[in-house]
Order: sequence, then structure tokens, then C-alpha cells
Amino acid sequence: MAKFCAECGAQLDPNAKFCGGCGAARANTGLANNTASSATPVSPPPPFPAAPPAQPAAAPAYENLPADNTGKIVGISVGIGGVLTAAALAAYMFLQPVKDEEGTSAVEAPAQVKAEDPNAPRPQSWFDDYSDTFQSAELTRLLAGTAQKRNFPTARGSRVLETMKPGIAVTGRWVEGADPKTRWLKTKDGGYIWEGNLAKMETITSAGMLGLIANTPFSELRGKIDPVGQYRAGGPGWDTDACETYASTDGTADVMVEQGKATSFTTTSPKLATAKNIKVGSSEAELRKAYGSKLESEQNPYDGTDYFIWDSKDRGIKFHVTSAGNIDFISSGTDSIRYVEGCL
Repeated sequence: MAKFCAECGAQLDPNAKFCGGCGAARANTGLANNTASSATPVSPPPPFPAAPPAQPAAAPAYENLPADNTGKIVGISVGIGGVLTAAALAAYMFLQPVKDEEGTSAVEAPAQVKAEDPNAPRPQSWFDDYSDTFQSAELTRLLAGTAQKRNFPTARGSRVLETMKPGIAVTGRWVEGADPKTRWLKTKDGGYIWEGNLAKMETITSAGMLGLIANTPFSELRGKIDPVGQYRAGGPGWDTDACETYASTDGTADVMVEQGKATSFTTTSPKLATAKNIKVGSSEAELRKAYGSKLESEQNPYDGTDYFIWDSKDRGIKFHVTSAGNIDFISSGTDSIRYVEGCL
């Protein structure tokens, strides 16, 4: 009769002392003599180890795609993610400033282009290569204000030869300036005067008009003024130091002479004008627009307002504006322009 191991239930070899299934020693119990009908049957062990419990199936990466495309989509997603990451890293590295050996940033913001300094001296090469470009025949102009005569037709790096007072007549030829938009008068002695300081001979300046200049001796006025004055000066026994007014030979201006010199000039003719084109007949508004804050005003004791501009303490121009708002006469020269009644 077959016998079975009490430990594992395997059938025992009748001649073996140990179980061939689990190695346990054969027990000397009553189990060995039990019959099959009286013994409780033992289920034989499974021939193979139990399989691990089944795992739930993984959810597909994309619900609407076939199962065989899932791996491809995942691969594409990973690839795109990698490209974007690499691009972001490259951009970050590009934007980082490069450091030089001193540890400071070697990539700086672009330098701002500086505008040329309009007052900076011109390069020496310009002076070395300069030659005159004449633009006119010889002519005469009047200094409309204080002017500098220079050794080249530019204020940038040239040398001042002389500072000249208003009212002086100068003769020369126009030449092109270092700035082609400007002209300079090259005088006979080789100097250059900027055109902005010059005016035509008939221009009214603080020094005079018609080329007649304040402080000119009476003897040098002969031929430019009438020989007999308003108060009949010029006759025998006339005191040449006394105040007298003479008309210019063309009748456009009167010249006041004091102490044997011309001191001021007056015109009622619209033919003469200032460098800013203010003349007899101009309105008070035009006068204010031309000279602005330079104007000083005084009430005229007879009519209207007297407006003054001064280039120096003893050189100026007076504009008499009537109550109607227009200029009816202009005087220029020394402080004798303040006289209300001329020589009286």
C-alpha cells in the first residue's frame, strides 16, 4: 500500500528514509499504516510555481489613437520636448554676457554715435589744404555789429586777427566758408569776416547809416553832407564845436555834429533799414518780433513811444513809434540819439 509524506504529501518510496519531495524524514507514525480509504486525501502540489497576479493594463497615451501608434507619439513628444529644451538653453547662453579675463562683461551695449561738436576745431589737414573759393567781385560792406576778423573762414580753430567795432566799412570779396552754407568776406589785408556781421552800406547800424560813422571828424564828412546846416552853420565865424544838424547829400538822412564830430544820424526814409529789415513804416509788432527782449522803451513826451536797442553803452538805435503804431523815424549813433529836440 502506498505511503505519503506527512510534511508535503508526496508519495514515498517504500525503501527511502527521506521524502523525495521535501527531504523530510519519514515519520514513524500511524500515518504510514493508514489506508487510502481511511486517510484524508492531500492535494498534490502544483507542478510549477504559482504565476504572479496579473497587472492592470496601462492606459493608452492617447485615447483616440490605435495601440500600435502609442510608442511613436511618445517618441515624437520626447523629441519635440528635447528640441525646445535645447533651443531655450541656446537662447539663454546667447543672452548671457561673455566675461573677459578680468571678469567683466566683454559684450557691451553698442556705443552711441556722438554728434559732431559744432564748436570743435577743424582738423589740421583742413587748414593745410585750404584754398579760397571766390564768389564775387570786390565790394564794400558795413559792419553791422562787433565782428572778429580771422585768419581762415571758420570760427573753429582759426585765429582772431582783430576785433572790429560796428559801423566800419570794409572792402573785399566773398569766399565760401569751411561750412559751404556760409560766406566770409576776404578783406584786402587777407583777413576773413563772417557775413552775419556785415550789411550793405545803406543799412542802419548802431554806429550810423549810409556809411557815415559816429565820431567821424567834421572835416571827413565834407562831400557827404550839405555844407550849410539846419541852424545855418558853416558860415563865417561859425563855432565848429557847437551842435548842428546837416542833411546827407542824397537827402535820406540828417547828421548831428557836436564838438566837431558826427554823433548821431536820423532818417525818415523807408529806403534805409536795419539788418533785420526794420525801417520807417514798419509796425510796432514787427519791431518787437525782430528785437524782442533787447528793446528798451521810453514814453516820448510829445507822442508815442521811443524804443532803444544798445550794442554798447554809447552805441545804439532808436525807433520812434507813433500812437498809430508805426515807426516814423529812426536814429542811430551815440547817446545823442536820446535827444528829443535835436540840438535845442
